[in-house]
Amino acid sequence: MEHRPTSDNESTQRVATGRNWLDSALLQLQYGPWSYTILKICTSWDLVAAVGFNCCTFDLSTRTDFHLSVTGAASTSHLLHLIMSTYAYYDFIQGFPFVRTSWWHSRYVWIDAVCINQEDQVEKAEQVDCMRYIYSRATVVRVQIDPYMGEGTYGAASLIRKIAWFIYDFNPSSSELGTFFQWEKDSWNRWSALVDFFANPWFSRVWIIQEVVCGSPVRVTYGTEFINWYSMETAADALLQPACKDLLLHHARGAEAKKHATALQKIAHTKQLHHDNFAYAPYMHTDPDLRALFSVSLPSRVLPLSTLLSTYCRSQATDSRDKIYALLGLVIDSALSYPSIWPDYGQSLDKLMNLTTHHLISARSYMDIISFVGNGNATAHGEEHQLKSIQSWVANWAYPPLGMPLNGRLSSQSGRTFYKAATHFSHELKIEEDDKLSIRGKLFDYIIDVGPGDSSDGADIWSWERLIKKNPDGTVVLIADRIKKLLDHHDKSLELVSRLEKAKPRPQGDSDRIRECFWRTLVGDRSHSRRPAISEVGIMYDAWLAELRVLATSPSPQITAHVLRLFATWFEQLEYCALGRKICITNKGFMGMVPMRTRAGDLVALFHGAAVPFVIRQAFSADAEGRQHAVKSKGNTDVYEMVGECYMHGLMDGEGIGRPQTSDLLCFQ
Repeated sequence: MEHRPTSDNESTQRVATGRNWLDSALLQLQYGPWSYTILKICTSWDLVAAVGFNCCTFDLSTRTDFHLSVTGAASTSHLLHLIMSTYAYYDFIQGFPFVRTSWWHSRYVWIDAVCINQEDQVEKAEQVDCMRYIYSRATVVRVQIDPYMGEGTYGAASLIRKIAWFIYDFNPSSSELGTFFQWEKDSWNRWSALVDFFANPWFSRVWIIQEVVCGSPVRVTYGTEFINWYSMETAADALLQPACKDLLLHHARGAEAKKHATALQKIAHTKQLHHDNFAYAPYMHTDPDLRALFSVSLPSRVLPLSTLLSTYCRSQATDSRDKIYALLGLVIDSALSYPSIWPDYGQSLDKLMNLTTHHLISARSYMDIISFVGNGNATAHGEEHQLKSIQSWVANWAYPPLGMPLNGRLSSQSGRTFYKAATHFSHELKIEEDDKLSIRGKLFDYIIDVGPGDSSDGADIWSWERLIKKNPDGTVVLIADRIKKLLDHHDKSLELVSRLEKAKPRPQGDSDRIRECFWRTLVGDRSHSRRPAISEVGIMYDAWLAELRVLATSPSPQITAHVLRLFATWFEQLEYCALGRKICITNKGFMGMVPMRTRAGDLVALFHGAAVPFVIRQAFSADAEGRQHAVKSKGNTDVYEMVGECYMHGLMDGEGIGRPQTSDLLCFQ
């Protein structure tokens, strides 16, 4: 059953009227001599005049002692089910002292796992649409993080407090922080507890973004220990300092901790944007006239949906549709203030991806999310999980590409991209009646050969995690067989590009010049915040390759401090371009990194307004006798399929686009 309005005008009216009241469950609890008494379940309450209430969020997937399927509807059967489950509920609630209240006053609590009926698609959609209002009106949002796999919490909270105190009082440098963490690792057991805390799967959940950004204040309890949210952000920043890199990678869960600490930084940045632009956040205002005024006066596209989806594409959700639904309430965008999509769990995943891409095209954001378009990208979930029923030009948020998007920004505050392959022309695109997409662009070149690797084997060949095995004691060791496979993959890729008579960009050179172009191609000729890559990156590449050859000849390669530091730094560079892609050469003598499913004969296109080139493929269909024929558009032009974005060394600054008169409208299915 769909509850979606029939027109965009109805959608705008639905959102703009604001929410003075909510049809949502609110538990009224009274603490008695022996246990809590649930006085009633409020199902419709006034946002403006509501009594103070707490929001409590728990991840119940790790708990085996709590099996309530309670709904927000105030039906007798559901209320009876709640009362009959008192033992499980009281046992659950008693473990969290922050929800206790006096014997004389009730406490109102909204618990996501209890107050939303997960089995009713219509109710769930309505409640998800309300969550940003609930979080923003709550007296406090309380988050309970359970230790992962039964790990203890001892030491994590105290070390986070100590880190915050150390940074606030002494403002240490990166090297001093590294020394501090090394001392903690050698002297106490708290370092391992800190890594385990940030490696907790809770940080990867997409739903935490909304509760943290909208909720103020946010209080975190890890096991039974309270952790200040801002101290937690400070500890995450400290953990990502360059001097701490070796320590993190030497821990079995260090890579997860680093990834989650980075995600926490992104959430903190989003929260700050909402704090700075609270007047323009739609969920903060219930008066429709004020909301319309704020929307008109919004100075810029502060936080469009395209930015949110790109930033949090790695977040996890049990239902892939929630990767979009959980972010809709955070949009602050002058181009399209109210998204034309909203939660609807009766809608299929492929239809949602299609509608989201249509919305982003309407919001003039398609070129911002083009990194997630194409059917040739390798994903961390494997080929069998690809959505087969969506068009090649539709962005796939359910299974984003394994590699880092090439269409990235120089910084979170900058609108400029690293690359400018065709950004000096305005984009021109149109959705045709037969659901094909036409884009203004130019066919520039075609691929004559590709390097080793395919989507199912070797997509993550350039990753540090592939080379190591995690021991039960938290240490890691190198895997000799994978070291040899990585070296073989590298040598075959270098051999392929060595076939070029000359390497781009000019001047044409000898093998040393080709070798330089090769390592620059591997890293996308960039660093964290600048391009082109400095010459020291080439020195690092030579040192890494020499060490790799030594390790490949050893039957039991060892991780020394030198190897760890060198490999950690180099693999971080490879994440910018090589991860999830493979090498190729083109007919005009260019080398590049292309999606894993790229084949010889695929075309290289430059789209007006796009920061990077794109690999495309002519579309074919089979007739009744099984013969292949090229697909034609209504205008009798060739139809193509998008394979994915690519890096082409020597084409990333507009060298190949030419004049607008030489372009065509390319049609994609």
